[in-house]
Amino acid sequence: MGRVPITKWLPSYNWITDLRADVLGGVMLSIMSLPQGLTSGAAVHVFTSQLKAMTGVDGVPPTSEPFGLIKVESGFPSPQVPSFNLVGELVWHGISIAIISFVIHIALAKLVSKKFHYEIDVNQEWFALGAMNTISSFFGCFVGGSSIGRTMTQVKFGTTSQLSTMVCCFIMVGFVYGAGAFIYHLPKMIFFVTLVSVILINVNTGLVIGIVFALLTVVFRTQWADSTCMGRIPGTSDFKGLGHYRSAEEIPGIKVFRFDAPLYFANAELFILSVHNACGLNPVLVKAKLIERAAAEKAKEAMDDSSEANKTSSRDMQLRVVGRRLADASVDSVAEDPAEHVVTQLTHIIIDCSTIPYIDLMGKDAIAQTFADYATIDITVLIANCKVAVRQLFETTDFYQKVPKNRMFVSVNDAVTQALKEQRERVPERKQIDHTGGQRHIAKDPVALSPAQKTVILNVLNEEGEEQLTQSAEFTVRKR
Repeated sequence: MGRVPITKWLPSYNWITDLRADVLGGVMLSIMSLPQGLTSGAAVHVFTSQLKAMTGVDGVPPTSEPFGLIKVESGFPSPQVPSFNLVGELVWHGISIAIISFVIHIALAKLVSKKFHYEIDVNQEWFALGAMNTISSFFGCFVGGSSIGRTMTQVKFGTTSQLSTMVCCFIMVGFVYGAGAFIYHLPKMIFFVTLVSVILINVNTGLVIGIVFALLTVVFRTQWADSTCMGRIPGTSDFKGLGHYRSAEEIPGIKVFRFDAPLYFANAELFILSVHNACGLNPVLVKAKLIERAAAEKAKEAMDDSSEANKTSSRDMQLRVVGRRLADASVDSVAEDPAEHVVTQLTHIIIDCSTIPYIDLMGKDAIAQTFADYATIDITVLIANCKVAVRQLFETTDFYQKVPKNRMFVSVNDAVTQALKEQRERVPERKQIDHTGGQRHIAKDPVALSPAQKTVILNVLNEEGEEQLTQSAEFTVRKR
């Protein structure tokens, strides 16, 4: 019995300290052993291989590889000497596989031994691998070796015995006998693609296709990330998506924008475009239009200096705007009657970074570019709710040289409070008629009390007929 490993470690097994780690390691390994769709597709191969014996149908023409089905032997195969017909073609591949598998095994063994403070015998490991692959070759087994993922997963969870493997086996058996219903709500497309690939091609190729497809879904989710404008819930400091909460109210003149994905090189341009679409304003196009019209006005003034009425200052030049209602607007959109509109100039854009877990250098540049572009048309960009990793990247780069630290805020509510304060500094206090007959000044935070008081979407038409959505009734050219 001393040759059986379990008889050595089980009597001295510490159930209190080691059981939890072994169970967690076994559960994780069982999850890694159940690629979506792979087991179901492999089961189809097992079923179809038995159709001939079950139905007695003969003469079915075989299909060409890789779509052909091979005969699956039942039971444990009897040992036999491997065929040496292809030794000349496979010997070099065998040598390279042996070297690579041994190097990986020794590297993992040294890494684990260093972590747990014990030494390994390289010759013993070499002999164990050689004996395992030599003996298994007489039974038609695959080449064995160390699994990086499974080994490091067990080390991370602190497994100390073979109990984790037993837990993994029990879970696998449970899934085979009906527990698979619990994974019904896993992503269906990954399951479907893997299942079809395994059935139509083979198990190995289907597994590769399933893994690649799962990775592509992650890339595509970041490529087409969701974004939304947010409004404040009345009576609270919470900001929720305007399209998801009916009670969320947009603050006139302030756009709160949220980007729901990591911000990196693959979706940096998408982030900038999403800000433009959410705010209804492309600052680059507006700036170019302002410069073009300013140059045209100056040329006109040079040709007609006698008419003082035609002189227009380039410092305070207005764009002609035509209010319009979006074709896909809901019933909560701006009212049709222009007299009911309260057109508010867009003064601030607040970027909520709470859903941006990661950012790289190109993502950092995208935020800085957005800040600089809107600054050219007197729209202030504030940044709020950044995670620690994002702030650390800002600290170690030149981000704060482009975006001042006083434009960064801990929460969206703090940024909105600062924006409202700056709005009051820009616009004189509104007057309100007192019921006693006098007038009194008030400085009240603007709140969209009705859809007609929200920031209206305006349509600016340039000379070429192109349309540029804006959220502001008036822009000014900033003098440099």
